Amino acid sequence: MPFITTDHLSRLLSAAEDACGGIVASTSGACHGPPAVFPVDELLRLPPTGEGGARSLLANASFVDCAADLLVDIDTPQDILAAQTRFVPG
Repeated sequence: MPFITTDHLSRLLSAAEDACGGIVASTSGACHGPPAVFPVDELLRLPPTGEGGARSLLANASFVDCAADLLVDIDTPQDILAAQTRFVPG
């Protein structure tokens, strides 16, 4: 998620502190998810299922608003091309 700002990360960490170490994730409209802050003990209880494994924990999360264009996740070469088309002028 290369477009996430330090300001958004700071707001996530502050919200996690306010929630006494609870789960805090990002939201934009109907999109709820990473980046997120999880207590280590919650993550250690999850089975090693790979991608999306912590998503089940979001049911108990607090959310911090974020602009949708910052929540772009890049996992594949196609994602890189899409991000370049969207965010690189020219």
